[in-house]
Amino acid sequence: MKNIVLLLNLIMVLSFSQQVTAHGLNMSTAQVTLRQNNHISIRVHTSLKDLVAQLNWQGKPQSFTELATISQAKLKPMSVALHSLFTKKMPVKIGDKEMDSNKARLPSPQQLQSKLQKALAQQVMQKHQDKHHNDHQSNNDLVIEIDGFIAKNAEGSKIDIGFPKELGSIMVSYNKPQVQTLKAGKNATHYHQAL
Repeated sequence: MKNIVLLLNLIMVLSFSQQVTAHGLNMSTAQVTLRQNNHISIRVHTSLKDLVAQLNWQGKPQSFTELATISQAKLKPMSVALHSLFTKKMPVKIGDKEMDSNKARLPSPQQLQSKLQKALAQQVMQKHQDKHHNDHQSNNDLVIEIDGFIAKNAEGSKIDIGFPKELGSIMVSYNKPQVQTLKAGKNATHYHQAL
């Protein structure tokens, strides 16, 4: 029975983000992964358009169309605001300590400009398509990766992540992969794992 529950949980985690997109839900997702008992990685998927609507920065254009058509240089304040949102305004604690070496990987201003233009083009195309037509295009078009290490002197085994309110509702999954190195066999290399 325990193996069946474990298998069902594994299937659910693997299909987690695909379900959110495939069923057309407009919700941010986060996958939290603990590797080697000391490395935490957090991968956030969210709608760029929805996040931009909630995020404030100095010089923010009045409309999404205006934002999608400005130069890369004028996108730098937005890029700085995004970086601050996912580093300073998104605390990650393990036990009683902040995560060590907290790093966030976000799109560059050039990548942001490309994503904004793509989102604008999709918006224009949707206006011209039949309202009942659903091509299941993902609204979760912005990916942010945050990673770091559990502090050596951290007490407790609980992770606490303060996701920014700008993300709205968020669906979170957690996994802890088991990694093995397999030595080459004579005819084949076999992997065995209880499910």
